[in-house]
Amino acid sequence: MSPIQEFDDIHVVVLHKEENAGLGFSLAGGLDLENKAITVHRVFPSGLTSQEGTIQKGDKVLSINGKSLKGVTHNEALGILHMDVGGFIMSVTLEKSLAGLGFSLDGGKGSIHGDKPIVINRIFKGVSDKNDAVQPGDELLQLGNISLQGLTRFEAWTAIKTLPSGPVQAVIKRSSNAGLVNQ
Repeated sequence: MSPIQEFDDIHVVVLHKEENAGLGFSLAGGLDLENKAITVHRVFPSGLTSQEGTIQKGDKVLSINGKSLKGVTHNEALGILHMDVGGFIMSVTLEKSLAGLGFSLDGGKGSIHGDKPIVINRIFKGVSDKNDAVQPGDELLQLGNISLQGLTRFEAWTAIKTLPSGPVQAVIKRSSNAGLVNQ
């Protein structure tokens, strides 16, 4: 008997993702987060997953696009979730000071251009050398353990303000045609 036949509650869900749009859910868990299984953390109300209707908060995610999520870290799971031909996912360490993270944001849910991803708009010089790891146009997927997908720009800034000063792990998506800074 194959491992998948042992479970009658496993569902294969096919979502047809638009270019530059997310799947409409965020992930929780990972090998590095109390060794918890990867699960659906949040289903965004206006997203593709919500419209499809099968996937619910708390569901275990076994694989995405044929890539197993067994034994992966949280950031590895995010990388698999956000696989996209037009870009690549990376994790960077930023430094939050009293002045913030040193960049402005654009986009977000309900922006003047519609529902867009949260992207870095402008980098302010002199906040921290560590923040040179990001560049304008980078999509900000996650800061610390906070997913920024499906948030308004204001909600994203509010989330940034709640982070303590010091190093912050960020997961970003960079367009494959963007130049790399300081590499």
